[in-house]
Amino acid sequence: MLAEIRALRRRAVVTGIGVLTGPVVGADAFWTHLADPTERPTFTRLEGFRARDWLDRREARHTDRFAQVGLAAAVLAAKDADLGETDPLRTGVVMGTGGGSAAGLVVQELDNYREYGAPGVSPLLGVRGMSNAGTAIIALQQQAQGETMSISSGCASGTHAVGHGMRLVQLGLCDVVYAGSAEVFYAPPDDEVGDELSRAMISGLANMKVLTDGPTSRPFDVERDGFVCADGAAVLIIEERERALARGAHIYCEVCGYGNTNDAGDLISPRPDGALLREAMRAAVIDAGGDGGDVRFVNVHGTATRSNDLAESLAIAGLCGRPG
Repeated sequence: MLAEIRALRRRAVVTGIGVLTGPVVGADAFWTHLADPTERPTFTRLEGFRARDWLDRREARHTDRFAQVGLAAAVLAAKDADLGETDPLRTGVVMGTGGGSAAGLVVQELDNYREYGAPGVSPLLGVRGMSNAGTAIIALQQQAQGETMSISSGCASGTHAVGHGMRLVQLGLCDVVYAGSAEVFYAPPDDEVGDELSRAMISGLANMKVLTDGPTSRPFDVERDGFVCADGAAVLIIEERERALARGAHIYCEVCGYGNTNDAGDLISPRPDGALLREAMRAAVIDAGGDGGDVRFVNVHGTATRSNDLAESLAIAGLCGRPG
């Protein structure tokens, strides 16, 4: 039955990549930094990002920093895909974010309310604070009038966005989808209130003992001690394969399958045996028409925490039929 369903689905391919992280802007620069064996510091903040390079004055005022960064990644992805004009009603946007930046806005406007009363609160609080702000600004600037939605599912938000974007193309609901995620932990240097909140958030994660004490994270290492908080965004252009071929687009890869499960056990730690992680991966592989033996590369969560590394290791070993 699954084979028959797969045969009826359209094929979804990636034709554009946009990414911003640390000093890196664009897919080519990102790959160059990944492939460079030279030891480099781990960048936490975006270097040199200016909203006005990507948005006009009004758009910049109406959007918070995570949305601005996501928009920049979308623009880069469209340029990389040489996308040109698309049918607005057949173009969708699916963006993920764990927390966006709403908390910083609320604290800032609460201070304004306490000092100046109701007249001191920005009328843009609701608009800028919504978790769908990243999706909305991409749809607005890129004139995407098809299905648009925002996903907030913690660290998996971006992966879920790509999976849902694939489905929109496969099922014929969209021909082109901007899919990705954006997150900003750190406020700009001149934002004192935002910077204080950033430090409070990172202190909370440090007290949870999930952040590394060193400059880099070492997942699956015997001396692992946690991850590094960093700002960044990545967006993919997911396109219907025949459309991409017809316009001579460069195709990076095909998105073939998607799986999603939930431990339903703890708010922080995965099940130690990794059973539900394995089932999510297994569902994706089956959805793509393969099995565990077909897997050649796994892009891990890799938080460098004991509970996550153990669960992921067992899940991957179980999926690929190897002993844990």
